[in-house]
Amino acid sequence: DLDDLLGRAHRAGWQCTVHAVGDRGIEQTLDAMARAQMAHPRENLRHRIEHCGITPPDLQVRVIAQGIVPAMQPAFFWEFGDGYIRNYGRHRADVMFPVKSLIEAGVRVVGSSDAPVTDYRPLFGIEQAQTRATMSGDVCGPEEAVDLDAALRMHTINGAYASFEEDSKGSLEPGKLADLVVHSADLRLVPPTELRDLPIAMTWVEGELVYEAS
Repeated sequence: DLDDLLGRAHRAGWQCTVHAVGDRGIEQTLDAMARAQMAHPRENLRHRIEHCGITPPDLQVRVIAQGIVPAMQPAFFWEFGDGYIRNYGRHRADVMFPVKSLIEAGVRVVGSSDAPVTDYRPLFGIEQAQTRATMSGDVCGPEEAVDLDAALRMHTINGAYASFEEDSKGSLEPGKLADLVVHSADLRLVPPTELRDLPIAMTWVEGELVYEAS
């Protein structure tokens, strides 16, 4: 059924995205996308996997080779990480959202919140991409944590890329929409664990000031 549905969407020229968390679901999705591309080759697909959760090295190789754009939620570690370790086992929890490995391989990993399932604040996801910390203080796959610059790109320009909007959104450049926030402090001087509560000083949408802290 998945092969048929995704194959028809691919053939019609759509950008396809499938929600998959477990390794079996990710494998099935990669199979379906590969079969669709083999039957009807296209360029610049940017097919996506939303979540792309349990992604051990063998599936990482396929994500890279097939040019998949994974939209991941590092913030899940805070709310669900202890359950991942308890129910999936640490060996699976540690390969959930393998952001650093994929970025280092050239993959445009996207950071998202999946709100209202979890906290909607981008800074919360940016924090968690750097810490991968659970509520109990444990850490899932610390070697997959990224630095601030990578976490920011995940939640800005990479998100725009995932929806073919990188020419108008995702970075501050002439000709783009000027969607931006001004924070109350330099993010590089704020400890990662305090980012989630950092106040917003101003918000701009398409170059117009829509919010200013009193």
